[in-house]
Amino acid sequence: MSGTDALRFATLAAGGFFAPWLLTRVFRAMTIQVEDEEVVLVTHHGKLVKTLPRPGLHFYPEKFLPWVELRRVSLARDFREIARIHVNDASGTSVVIDLWIEFRIVDAEKAIFAVDDWEQSLANVVSHSALSILGNRDFQRILTDRRELGEMVREDLAAETQRWGVSVDLVLLKNVSLLPELSRQVFETVAARLDRAKAVVE
Repeated sequence: MSGTDALRFATLAAGGFFAPWLLTRVFRAMTIQVEDEEVVLVTHHGKLVKTLPRPGLHFYPEKFLPWVELRRVSLARDFREIARIHVNDASGTSVVIDLWIEFRIVDAEKAIFAVDDWEQSLANVVSHSALSILGNRDFQRILTDRRELGEMVREDLAAETQRWGVSVDLVLLKNVSLLPELSRQVFETVAARLDRAKAVVE
């Protein structure tokens, strides 16, 4: 075998070795994989040009261009806990509430482009709604009617979050408590009443 033949053989062997790797790289560079319960938004220079809602592999040859960006938006049900919301009840008592929110994105385009930060906006409107609705009830009612009040907060949120493509499915008042100093005052008041009742009985 001459030197030229050996060089040709080595070139063919190297080509055969690297060809599958190169083809795989090219294939990945020109396709977009969309997972279940996911939408991929394709933007050029920040402007939406294509929405891929169907799971599977999508051919998109421009994907490798530097101005092309993929935004993956999950449609799966999700949750957030908004902790330590301070509410003044109907009698002016400061009540501390933790809210559990279950939601899902129903319109990926709105969730990304209709609001700057839908997660922060959600936290803000939930807190505002809780202050508005719970502020008209006393502490005892907030404790006993938590499920009903959670549903009222959810209904109050519906119109606002729908504009962002977000659907709130459930709101729960997870924890309801008083500030430590108020809890101590309530405990001391109850203890004093018990002592007076005991004295009357004796």
